[in-house]
Amino acid sequence: MDIEDFLNGVFNHLEHMASARMGIDALQPPADSVNIQRQHISYLTNAWSLFELLKEKYGSSFEDEVKRNLAALGHDGDNILRYVGELRNSVMHRGMDQTGSGVVIAGVVRVVAPAEVNDRSRKKSFRPHTSLLVDVIDHFVKAIKNSSSFYLEPDISSFCAADRDELLEGHRDRVSADPSIPEWVKEASIKTTTAEMLSEAVSFRAKRLRAYLQ
Repeated sequence: MDIEDFLNGVFNHLEHMASARMGIDALQPPADSVNIQRQHISYLTNAWSLFELLKEKYGSSFEDEVKRNLAALGHDGDNILRYVGELRNSVMHRGMDQTGSGVVIAGVVRVVAPAEVNDRSRKKSFRPHTSLLVDVIDHFVKAIKNSSSFYLEPDISSFCAADRDELLEGHRDRVSADPSIPEWVKEASIKTTTAEMLSEAVSFRAKRLRAYLQ
């Protein structure tokens, strides 16, 4: 995976997380159960996928940094990671609905975090460190963001400093090689896209990415 694809993946996960988090805060009663489930699953799965993407890129030291940041927030980092990871697995691989219990707080429906989740062998179980599911995920996300800036900033800066002509050549190569794009669209894109346009797009996306990491 090249640096552009990697940063695009990070950006997309953060964007979906931000959208889902806003959706969670908009769950006023009587809230639709399908929407409650959809928003929480999106927030949970994108947060976990972001963690795994960053861990794959930067290695076990990134996971250790996330655990340290969770500990700095006053939590058991290893337990939270296992809880969130197994919760995600129960949703994605076992089709479980983990949003069945909720309360209304300040006019917003809040899902109660499952009291216990098991690993796939059901030999180990993990408990949440707080009562609301959104708070569990929020703490996990905060630790990811606190940890990732140190790792991501050099890659973001390097991508922003990329040669304009190289950006244009890379764009043309990707468009030409994509079998899903009709030939007339490829031709128009290659003809009308300039190096300046790509450079401005990179700068704008980097600005948005840094904002999401705050």
